[in-house]
Amino acid sequence: MRVALFFFIAMLVLVFLFGGQFGLISLLARTRYQKKLEEDLLLEKARKDSLTEVLNRLKTDSEYLEKIARERLILHKKGERIYRFEEK
Repeated sequence: MRVALFFFIAMLVLVFLFGGQFGLISLLARTRYQKKLEEDLLLEKARKDSLTEVLNRLKTDSEYLEKIARERLILHKKGERIYRFEEK
């Protein structure tokens, strides 16, 4: 009787640990995955906020727009010369 009870409890423990998608190991893996997704979501929200701020500055701040145009597109006003220095 004791041996049968021991095997029954051992089987319950094994099912609890390895029981497919409802087992403890699977639950722990899903919890880690959910935590990673939440961290990724926070990073993406911060990135979105940063891009929204840049977009608003481009729409409202003409000096910032000019600065970006000069730096990234190498635009210049009439009569200006652009000197580019390369770093070693």
